[in-house]
Amino acid sequence: MTGEGRGCGGTDVRRWRSFAQGAIAILIVLVPGTALAQDADEGHGVDPVPIACSVSGYDLIIENTGTEPIASGASVEWSVPFAREAGNHVLTATLEPGGRVFLSGILSPSYLDSGKECVASLGPVEEASPLTP
Repeated sequence: MTGEGRGCGGTDVRRWRSFAQGAIAILIVLVPGTALAQDADEGHGVDPVPIACSVSGYDLIIENTGTEPIASGASVEWSVPFAREAGNHVLTATLEPGGRVFLSGILSPSYLDSGKECVASLGPVEEASPLTP
């Protein structure tokens, strides 16, 4: 009798499933946008995104993680999947490398502990519209 889990055939099936599950886990880790995927892409013509965000309580923090300033007027799109919150923030000043912008109270009424996932990306730079009298 050779069924799943019995005899040589069943053992091989279990080993194959374990191998396949491990391979799937590795692929998930290398999904574009994750830190490991960005490290793997370095040197292959793909620039890592120089912007990150984090949460603290009701506040959202945007940080320039790159080596170049981000121009005033750049649009930062952000989302916090756990809280089902998302938005867009236009920088009112140049954001220097390592610089941060605090969006105070933007996550209200969701109070979140630090460490909840936050995703940020740069959108196009918005041109300032001329003031009309």
